[in-house]
Amino acid sequence: MEKEKPKSDQKEDQHRRAEELLRKIKAKHPQTMDNRDFLSCIHELSVRQIELEMQNKELKRAQQEAENALNRYTDLYNFAPVGYFTFDKEGLILEANLTGAALLGIERNSLIKRRFQSFVEPASQAAFNSFYKQVFETGIKQTCELKLVRPDKTTFYARVNGIAVSDHDKNEKQCQAVIVDATEHKQAEERQRESEYTMRAILDNTTAVIYIKDNQGRYTFINRQFEKLFHLKRDEIKGKTPYDCFPKEVAASHLENDRKVFESKIPMEFDEVATHDNRSLHSYISVKFPLFDTHGNLYAVCGISTDITERKNMEEQLRELSCAVEQSPSVVVITDTDGVIQYVNPKFVQLTGYTPEEAIGKTPRILKSGKTPPDEYERLWNTITSGNAWQGELLNRKKNGEFYWENTRIAPIKDSTGVITHFVAVKEDVTERKRLEETIRQMAHYDTLTSLPNRALLKDHFTLALAHARRKKEALAVMFVDLDLFKNINDTFGHDAGDQLLQGIAGRLLTCVRETDTVSRLGGDEFTILLPEIGEAENVAMLAGKVIEAIKQPLMVNSNKLSITASVGIALFPNDGEDADTLLKNADIAMYRAKEKGRNNYQFYATP
Repeated sequence: MEKEKPKSDQKEDQHRRAEELLRKIKAKHPQTMDNRDFLSCIHELSVRQIELEMQNKELKRAQQEAENALNRYTDLYNFAPVGYFTFDKEGLILEANLTGAALLGIERNSLIKRRFQSFVEPASQAAFNSFYKQVFETGIKQTCELKLVRPDKTTFYARVNGIAVSDHDKNEKQCQAVIVDATEHKQAEERQRESEYTMRAILDNTTAVIYIKDNQGRYTFINRQFEKLFHLKRDEIKGKTPYDCFPKEVAASHLENDRKVFESKIPMEFDEVATHDNRSLHSYISVKFPLFDTHGNLYAVCGISTDITERKNMEEQLRELSCAVEQSPSVVVITDTDGVIQYVNPKFVQLTGYTPEEAIGKTPRILKSGKTPPDEYERLWNTITSGNAWQGELLNRKKNGEFYWENTRIAPIKDSTGVITHFVAVKEDVTERKRLEETIRQMAHYDTLTSLPNRALLKDHFTLALAHARRKKEALAVMFVDLDLFKNINDTFGHDAGDQLLQGIAGRLLTCVRETDTVSRLGGDEFTILLPEIGEAENVAMLAGKVIEAIKQPLMVNSNKLSITASVGIALFPNDGEDADTLLKNADIAMYRAKEKGRNNYQFYATP
């Protein structure tokens, strides 16, 4: 590039060019001039005029170039892919480009004289204050990462680079800052951390022993189960080999199996042993597989060892149970903090019938049966969102509509700052256990022949009814119903016919009473009817007559028309007794009185 001439040389050059131009003009317009001095003056003025005109042209050209350069710089400044800012020492925004204004979601004119710290989220305020102090104290470039919030409340992560400069007009320090949107980078880091924490939660909550060893046989990682069983801490075991942890023969066997994996470069399964507390020998099934770096180089072997000692010791006795466990293993579900499912394991598919594609992106409400009280879900959600684990039983519905019970444990997964990022649920199908419990409950409180409440359940109902009657000062009645000459039915037609007759009588008794009444079978051919809130004694008498009439109607049993009558005794609360035992005893006495009076009638214990 040609070096620019000094201004003095440019001026002389312009003068020469002006004289040359003037000579050309005179050659075209010759004139006769007598006054030499006048002509000389005119000549000089002409030269100066031409010089000025040429200088004016040069100035205009230079001005235009300067304006073009300024426009180019302004465009580069405004539309740069990063935000440019100038702050004063108090943090007020003095200048900002269009990109910076767009990052903060506000018009550029509205930014000027606004405090930049107003865009910094509370959690990032301390970081910004430290950064800004260092900018002016050190005089060198400083960098920090902030979470910024726009006026519309949306947030983003930003990387801020700043340096102190001098304002030559006011001789004051200012901060020149470059702000870059780092949201995608930050989100990638968060996803990586979430993945690591999720994997660590799974690794540390499994009952399997998990470890990683390098190609020299040195441990580089062990999970919590390894620590628990072998009393070795992660920080202590790094750099150690199996020879530092187990007897020589055991360690040699482990390392030999590791060598086979390193040589084959494929996953392999081994039967191994390990000593607990340097004493008891436990059997393990170990799955070992190679680990490769990003360049495809094998650098370590990972082992997952499951203690099978009890299975080894009791293999024959536990064969059926082992098969049952393998066919009904745990379900694992991982959701985000909104409860949206992000992962289900194959056992979830097997149990619920929902494929991963059908479940992921939905919430566990797809399993909701409608039979679990809403407050139970509210307690569950409040527990896990507060950072605690929840455990309980839920009645859910499979894809095919079938109900099932599951024992569920849900725990939060937290990031390095303690913020909950996910929830993990481990579930067991306990439908059979619940069904068995219901059967046991039924047997404990209900008569197996008639399915009526038995003596134990009658006592519970009696207690509640008496408490209610005392509180409301109301009457209560109990009937003692005994079938007349029932033994003749058994002797004549057999016990099976007698049982069928009892079942039929039970059904008829239920048709005579209200939903709030309790019909129970005490045993043999004896029934009781508990009548809370009965009102007047006449009501009891009417019902007793209805019961007697219903019982004496013929009943077809095995093609035989069987007929039987009943004697009924009645006791009233509070006149005939104030507790269940007394009332039952007096109703029984009244029933025997009915039998003495010829059967097929009812008698009150005392005249109402």
